[in-house]
Amino acid sequence: MADYIVRATAANAQIRAFAANTKEMVEEARRIHNTSPVVTAALGRLLTGGAMMGAMQKGEEDLLTLQVSGDGPLKGMTVTADARGNVKGYAIEPQVMLPPSKAGKLDVGGAVGKGSLRVIKDMGLKEPYVGQTVLQTGEIAEDLTYYFATSEQVPSSVGLGVLMEKDNTVKQAGGFILQLMPVKKAQMHSRDGFMAVALGWIALSLTGALPYVFSGALNDYVDAIFETVSGLTTTGSTVFPEVEHLHRSVLLWRSLTQWMGGMGVLVLFLALMPKLGDGAVYLMRAESPGPIKSKLVPKVGGTAKILYTIYLALTALEMLCLRLAGLTWFSAVNHAFTTMATGGFSIYDTSLAGASKAVMWIVTVFSFLAGVNFSLMFLAVRGKLRDVLRSEELRIYVGIVAAATLLLCINLRVQAGVPFGDSITDAAFQTVTIVTTTGFATVDFSLWPTFCRMALVMLMFTGACAGSTSGGIKISRVAILCKSLKRELKRLAHPHHVSVLKVDGQAVEERVVSSAGAFIAAYLLVLLAGALVVSWDNYGFQESFAASLTCISNVGPGLGILGPMENFSILSPLSKLVLSLEMLMGRLELMPLLALLLRSTWRD
Repeated sequence: MADYIVRATAANAQIRAFAANTKEMVEEARRIHNTSPVVTAALGRLLTGGAMMGAMQKGEEDLLTLQVSGDGPLKGMTVTADARGNVKGYAIEPQVMLPPSKAGKLDVGGAVGKGSLRVIKDMGLKEPYVGQTVLQTGEIAEDLTYYFATSEQVPSSVGLGVLMEKDNTVKQAGGFILQLMPVKKAQMHSRDGFMAVALGWIALSLTGALPYVFSGALNDYVDAIFETVSGLTTTGSTVFPEVEHLHRSVLLWRSLTQWMGGMGVLVLFLALMPKLGDGAVYLMRAESPGPIKSKLVPKVGGTAKILYTIYLALTALEMLCLRLAGLTWFSAVNHAFTTMATGGFSIYDTSLAGASKAVMWIVTVFSFLAGVNFSLMFLAVRGKLRDVLRSEELRIYVGIVAAATLLLCINLRVQAGVPFGDSITDAAFQTVTIVTTTGFATVDFSLWPTFCRMALVMLMFTGACAGSTSGGIKISRVAILCKSLKRELKRLAHPHHVSVLKVDGQAVEERVVSSAGAFIAAYLLVLLAGALVVSWDNYGFQESFAASLTCISNVGPGLGILGPMENFSILSPLSKLVLSLEMLMGRLELMPLLALLLRSTWRD
């Protein structure tokens, strides 16, 4: 009979039970590790307990590790399990021979000895949860019972057993865990986090459009939705042919929507609201950009406060710099809001085309900083510059910006005859504002040489660093997929080649690699679908493709008649709504909104 785990609840989920038949798993472990009977019993009990505790995990990708360390001849054991029933483990000393205990049974406690039990729960965050207790008997079941009672405050009864045949094979193995759960409170899971973020952003977009309508700035509600979504997602595309005639309150609202959306509206709530418990983790996972989510401090609310403190400090610093560079306070506040958010809304009709070189370089520098992972900024503030410089993604980001700036400068100088001083300034400004998806413009780059336009389009795809306010695919995903491609090419030449994909010296889980591939596949499908819809308005390929790309990457300006000095008001209502949806998908990195299309998302 195949191994299995049975789960049961009673008394309105206040009592839960797990029972497992693990004969085949324990026998396989005995065979692979060639364990003695007493080690087979010890490791088998820990494997069985780990399998049932793995089944308790909330997320499918969560990982549980049990580590037993003792002064007995066994020395220690390690077991790893996930929520899908995958279990593996080993014993440090597989060949331990001991006489039977006083009860005539295998002396597991004597083999383990005195020591400790560590329970490590990796929920996909930067720092896993670690619980540790002193071994009570070394018999495993009693030790797990003690762990549940002391570390998790859940009264539990644990029973684990391994029965051996006379030929030292496993006759039977299994166990149970019976728990009395506290009164169940409303809990948020991964699916709930995705739904809350997706529906929250949709609702915020619909309500955020009302100020435009009530103020009379926009009479068409679809236009108001487009402008609001463009602001909240920090895209920067606009339907306003002119903005300088708008009331200051409307201009400030446009800029404020971008500043709030830059770090994430719900992340702001996490920083300001009381504790949400475990639900905060899932909200942050769903809203934070990048393939790998991390916490800076143990509590999610603390992480949110740190992120917004850095965000606010950089915004205030840029305000001051822009004011010293000659802008009015109102202009400095608005452009600081939209620069740090990598949004690109300007209070001038021609964006920053008429700005001084000092203003352009200030915006360039702060746009660049906004494209850096805020976790690295936190490390820099704490003086851990060595850790910052070790970031592979940061080095790639700097390299891309430097190389693109140099190539654009040379191309503008050679093919367009732009003076060197202007070419380096324009090249640096447009490279940084495009790769960070800020979207400001000092010139109409849709009129630049073809090489420059092609380079900028490629930068629209990549985006900047994960954990920043930028859009796009993110450099980390591109790096992961490039390394994955390199690994596959090596396997073609050497079929038995085994290598671990690493980023910053740490192994990347295969689920992260596959998730990056799935993201890019979904990204391209949505991009092409959006371009197809826009083409229905009978615009050229350049305009249709660039409009879809700039919206899903949250860049802002397109090409041609939708270029940096133009606007999106000429599009049909259908195209505006589809592009608005693309902007939301790009900001939330596709999955939360795509998850709404699944029937299973709406089931209990």
